[in-house]
Amino acid sequence: MRTVAPPDIIRDTTPANPMRRTPHINQGPHVMTDHGPAPENVAVLVCIGGRSRRMNGVSKPDLRIGTETILERLVHATSGAAQHLAVGHRDTALPPLPETVSHFVERPPYSGPAFALAQAAMTVPRHQPWIALLAGDLPYFDSAAFTALRCAARPDRVTAFTDETGRPQWLTALWPRSLLVDQAETVEPNGPMRSLYQEVEIQSLTWNESPRPWQDCDTFAELHRARRILA
Repeated sequence: MRTVAPPDIIRDTTPANPMRRTPHINQGPHVMTDHGPAPENVAVLVCIGGRSRRMNGVSKPDLRIGTETILERLVHATSGAAQHLAVGHRDTALPPLPETVSHFVERPPYSGPAFALAQAAMTVPRHQPWIALLAGDLPYFDSAAFTALRCAARPDRVTAFTDETGRPQWLTALWPRSLLVDQAETVEPNGPMRSLYQEVEIQSLTWNESPRPWQDCDTFAELHRARRILA
């Protein structure tokens, strides 16, 4: 595991789950294809720095579902990605991150997930043209969900899962790198996650069956449910 240093401000002008679940792409005015960026063209940023107040401050990415932590499940779900970057503060008393996962801590510290992800995005090299933003507490996000995001991707907008109410799920999203880096420069410390998405066109992706890829573990009851479902 290596630590990635926060960048100075950079201005970039470079333009199988056994349960079969079926995604639905909202076509809109644009023709969609079944092709998308290959995993090796995607950098995966996993937000790990939440306070977890409803779970007594535990590190949710380190919670186990079966034999794996949630973070390990996310790494396997996005297998083949160009890189995996855990973003946010992490207690040094916790076990080491998986060997293939690098660690990024924003500065100033505790500046919120939007600001942390914005800074981390600016460290992604230009030859990795896509960036996935994922929450670190998603037990149901699997390789099928990752494939669905990639197949729906467009070079001029964000692709994000959207829930039944039409609300985009900010941390199950795939961005063109150049677009995310441009947006990152506008995010202020402790700004809300939606500030990263201001005035950005979003390609909505829905999921027809339960559990949904964006469902997280915010309580111990939700953790126990995930363990029952995924056992």
